[in-house]
Amino acid sequence: MAKYSKLRRNLLDLTALNSALSFDTRLALLRVSQSYREQMEADETTDHFEVSYWHRVFVRCFFAHMEGLSYFMRRTAGQAGNSKRLGITTKQRADLLERRYDRDRDRVTDILDTNTVPENLKLAFRYYPRLFDINFTLNTNSPSWNALVAIEPNSGVATKPGNRGLVGARNRMTHTGRFEDFYSIEAAQTLTPCLVWFLRSTAEMLRECYQQVGVDPPELDDHPTEGLEFNASAFKEFSTTREEMDRETVKWQSRSFLAFQTAIRLLWRELNRAIEDTNLLLKHRGLDDPTTQFAVKNSYRIIIVYAEGSADLLRRYLAQAQERNEITLTEAEERSLESGQFFDRIVATYTVFSAKFGQEKAFSADPNHWQAVRTVLGYRNRLTHPLRVRDLTFNRPSTFRVIANSLGWLVDTLQVIHLDADLIGDQGRRSGSSITSKE
Repeated sequence: MAKYSKLRRNLLDLTALNSALSFDTRLALLRVSQSYREQMEADETTDHFEVSYWHRVFVRCFFAHMEGLSYFMRRTAGQAGNSKRLGITTKQRADLLERRYDRDRDRVTDILDTNTVPENLKLAFRYYPRLFDINFTLNTNSPSWNALVAIEPNSGVATKPGNRGLVGARNRMTHTGRFEDFYSIEAAQTLTPCLVWFLRSTAEMLRECYQQVGVDPPELDDHPTEGLEFNASAFKEFSTTREEMDRETVKWQSRSFLAFQTAIRLLWRELNRAIEDTNLLLKHRGLDDPTTQFAVKNSYRIIIVYAEGSADLLRRYLAQAQERNEITLTEAEERSLESGQFFDRIVATYTVFSAKFGQEKAFSADPNHWQAVRTVLGYRNRLTHPLRVRDLTFNRPSTFRVIANSLGWLVDTLQVIHLDADLIGDQGRRSGSSITSKE
């Protein structure tokens, strides 16, 4: 129909973006299924790292899928905010664009004002279809939605935001504070049904939009578990029980520095696992292969997970040390740990830790290493807020040089906190050398 001619291109772009994100999500689910099957066939004493690792990769891919798609839809609707077809207020447009609303001037400011993932999903599925004169209703009464946002059964009331459910599990994986954050029971039990709910909701919405513009829709992925022998709840057999997790939490809160070191090494092990995959796929399939691209994006995400996670662990340890009267943090030091931009907080965290427990000097790193991690952060943000399909592709040779230099920055951080940087770092340098040799 002529009235929707300008929207057809946007709808095709959205469909292509959904397909690309769906590929990564399905591949991660396949890896979970494979690791689960291999674990079932393995000896009881086998390390369970592979199963838990691929679950965390799956969590990140699924949330990247939801956030990436909702960002594209909200941005499209927000930029058409003056359209009579949408009929939205300036405040609603600010919500769509995640910007602060100036009530006095009735305008959208440039100040970031973020929403939660569930809030963004509801905004995206409410307003994007309105561009096509469709009143689409996202099913928020299903058990899968309740599991996503942690609504208590029979109450209709959500628990404390960011505390429970799949969203809470993802938040704790990103901002690690306890051992149990590495092995989320909530994620294992609810990931697959939440994914099915999301893909089917997306496919239903897209089909209605295509019908409205008079175009046959392409094949849409709404059966992600077909052909997979996987029972999500069975993951509980391969991680510690809730009671064991509670005991580990008590150990974590003890005076021992060993628990802190163990958590840091878990992050490092996860990063090296991602780099190994990238090397292997680059060697056997080449840079342009979709599975290699999946591995590259996974490496980017985990580099930032390590940077954020290790700093979170350091801040938690500093706070606990102050509670035990082992150290005293000044007001200026406390402010520096919680304020500022991403890298400001990280530098402050390592500097304060060094002053209290180690070298008593400001944290520094090779400028090339710093720039590499800044570049990776930009790549991670691009993955979270894609404007087009090509934003999900990284096929330049410099891609791998960035990963190698990022590993150098991570070794710099290990030296500050007095872990065995030579031993751990040597593995990272081997990974980095292997990557750059392929350029």
